[in-house]
Amino acid sequence: MGNPSRSRLRQLWTCPRCGRQFARPKQAHSCRVRTADEHFRGKNPELRPLLEALLRALRRSGPLRVDAVGSSINLVSGYHFAGIAVRRDYLRVGFILNHRLEDPRILRSERLGPHRIHHQVCVRSRADLDARLLGWLAQAQAMQARRGKSAG
Repeated sequence: MGNPSRSRLRQLWTCPRCGRQFARPKQAHSCRVRTADEHFRGKNPELRPLLEALLRALRRSGPLRVDAVGSSINLVSGYHFAGIAVRRDYLRVGFILNHRLEDPRILRSERLGPHRIHHQVCVRSRADLDARLLGWLAQAQAMQARRGKSAG
């Protein structure tokens, strides 16, 4: 039988100022919390339904917490796995995988650690929310959810 502590979800630390939860105690962050509505104010009104469709798809993949903070809308499943920056005419979606993607849709990739590579794509229309992008996001979500369950 394995270590029983590894089968439980890691206890999250809750910031006493903003109420957000984090994997590490006293994790550095901004306590500036915004609503999703604030992110969309003054932006193309067609973008909000794209976010809602994306969230619906990810909720089918597993547990999902949405944290709208100062600069982005963060997606959390055990740990942070993606962030969405609302621009005037598109959503910039960033997500973390354990491998580098080679695809023309990837705007930028950045290695954050030995097994963490951050990728960015643009979502301008419903067509951009295709099976390929949703698959990448589901992988990122599952990877971070497993990491949350196995830490401890």
